[in-house]
Amino acid sequence: MPKAMQYYLIPIFLLLSCGPLFSQSNHKKHERNAEHALSEKDFYRAAREYRNAWESKKSTKEYLYKSGKYFLLAKDYFSAEQSLKQIIGETRSFPKVQYYHAMALKGQGRYDAAVRGFRSFIDSYNERDKQKYQSVVQTEIYGCEKAIKDQNKITSSTIQAVRLPDNVNTIHQEFAPVVGNGKMYFSSNKTGELKIYSTQEYSNNWSTPIEAQSLPLIKSQNFSNGSFTPDMKRFYFSLCEDNPKWNENNERCKIYYSERLGSTWSEPLPLPKYINPKEANNTHAFVCYDGESEVLYFISNRSGGQGGYDIWFSSK
Repeated sequence: MPKAMQYYLIPIFLLLSCGPLFSQSNHKKHERNAEHALSEKDFYRAAREYRNAWESKKSTKEYLYKSGKYFLLAKDYFSAEQSLKQIIGETRSFPKVQYYHAMALKGQGRYDAAVRGFRSFIDSYNERDKQKYQSVVQTEIYGCEKAIKDQNKITSSTIQAVRLPDNVNTIHQEFAPVVGNGKMYFSSNKTGELKIYSTQEYSNNWSTPIEAQSLPLIKSQNFSNGSFTPDMKRFYFSLCEDNPKWNENNERCKIYYSERLGSTWSEPLPLPKYINPKEANNTHAFVCYDGESEVLYFISNRSGGQGGYDIWFSSK
């Protein structure tokens, strides 16, 4: 009997003692996966891997912070909030956590909570770049307060919003819809990269979206925010690259266009430098006609605006 007891106790002891080693191996594996995803500019996958690393080793809260930041960059605002709210009070270790959390709230349209978050952040923030963030936060609060006022002007009698089904609206970000060729085109980050998808309405339903096949062939990772001219002869869109030295969001976006050539499209070309200045992000193009003029509306954070992103236009 004692021998039998010894026979079974040894492997049980080994299994129990190896548990922490497996956990340590898992969080390191997820951290390496996250770093690899970042090298490929895949913010969404990096955020998920950092979140998984934290699930494996919850004492390392830096994983939560990084997952929140990269979910924010991937525009998955809900997931960003879920990570950041768990460390919202740990401003000594993560001085900007309240700022990123407020940005996640703003991205979800929770403007009142975002305003409180921005104010709380700037009241307690004492890093060397506080003056810069005072200006940034002032602009963000202004935008939130304007959105709140605009929301109060909208009633059910003036606008009726109908949510498209879950096969179009996923748990990720779907935005910038535009209609053309009998289809709806929109942008999504559901694969971790920004791509343009298409769907069609039939019998009060919408087909399962697929990556748009009839648009210019784009090899860039972040291809989004498309707009056709009314005659469908030109297509304007954004291409974004990532640069850790660029700005708070590590993004630089330019507006490109492509011309229809029968059933295909021309090689994409960037718009001139006065539309795509190197010191600014330029994106969300929308084109229309005003008489004989073609008018391009877009957003940019260039100098000369009200601060942050403003709507600009150019015509030809």
